[in-house]
Amino acid sequence: MSRAVKLASWLCALLVMASAVAALDSIRHDDRFRYELDAAVVMPDHAHLILTPGIDKLRHRVIPLFEIMQAIKGASARKINQRLECHGAIWQEESFDHVLRSAEDNYAKVMYVLENPIRRGLVSDWREYKWLWHRPFPNPYEPPRANVAPDAFVRAAERSEAFRVSSTRDEKQ
Repeated sequence: MSRAVKLASWLCALLVMASAVAALDSIRHDDRFRYELDAAVVMPDHAHLILTPGIDKLRHRVIPLFEIMQAIKGASARKINQRLECHGAIWQEESFDHVLRSAEDNYAKVMYVLENPIRRGLVSDWREYKWLWHRPFPNPYEPPRANVAPDAFVRAAERSEAFRVSSTRDEKQ
């Protein structure tokens, strides 16, 4: 089940450009390992995340959200403090989270999170905002793909390109 999370920062000024990059890097670090991240936006004074906690196979449990958030906050605070050459808390203790119950709700929340910079007047289109990330949206019209190694796609593309070039030359002669 996906979770929407909002992290609040103590000081707006701390999340300047370099700090925003550090925060976003920390948020994305454990994606696909400890959680599945759907979207993340780092704002000047807070961050939004939509993620699904992963499974700890050694302990046979879902990784608790507080452990995920503790790791993200700790790693990003260390990076931000190093870049700003200071010490102390970056994030507030608590984070606000709630469960997303359906795929439709998840999509609506992803769009809400992505559009947050627009609502704050930072950009006119969410795609212009530098400190966000989202998993690519699925294309409902795309046929399902077979599980083929990426190299096979490259080789197939090269073969089809070579075929197109040679067939074009043959047609001209």
